Amino acid sequence: MKRDNVTTLIGQLNTLESSSLIQLAQAQPELEYLFRHALIQDAAYASLVKPDRKLLHRIVGEALERMYPDRREELSGLLAHHFIAAGELDKAIAYSRQAARRAEAAYAFEEAVRHLRAALDLIGPDERIEMRLALLEQLADVHCRLQEGAQAISICQKALDV
Repeated sequence: MKRDNVTTLIGQLNTLESSSLIQLAQAQPELEYLFRHALIQDAAYASLVKPDRKLLHRIVGEALERMYPDRREELSGLLAHHFIAAGELDKAIAYSRQAARRAEAAYAFEEAVRHLRAALDLIGPDERIEMRLALLEQLADVHCRLQEGAQAISICQKALDV
C-alpha cells in the first residue's frame, strides 16, 4: 500500500475508533479492528450499494491472496466467502471446495456440507456439468461420513440426473 493510502487509512480508523464505532482488537502480529456492535457492522454494510459491496469483497479477497499466498488453504473459507459475495464464481467455487476438504480433514462434516452447498448454489442447473458432478460426488461422500445414507443416495441420484 502506498504511504499516502496508509496514512489516510490510519486516519480513518482513528476517526472511527474515537467515534466508538470500532475498537482495536489486536495490534500484533497484525493490526485488527472490530465493530463495537453487530448492529453497527450490519448498518455499515447495508449502507453500501450492491456494486460497491461486490467490489469491496473482491478487493478484500484479492488482498488476502496477495498478502498470504502461503496461507490460502487455511484462509479458504474466508476467501470463499469474499469471492462468493463478489460474484467471482471460479475463485468462489475453488475456495469453497478447498474449504470443504479442509473441514472434512478436521471432521467438521457439517461445515464441509455448507461449503459444498454454497459452491453448488453458484452453478446453474445446466452450467459447468463436470464441476457440478464433482461437487455432488464430494457432497455425497461427506453425507456418507455423516452416516446419512438416504441423503447421500439422493445426491447420487441428482448426479445421475445431470
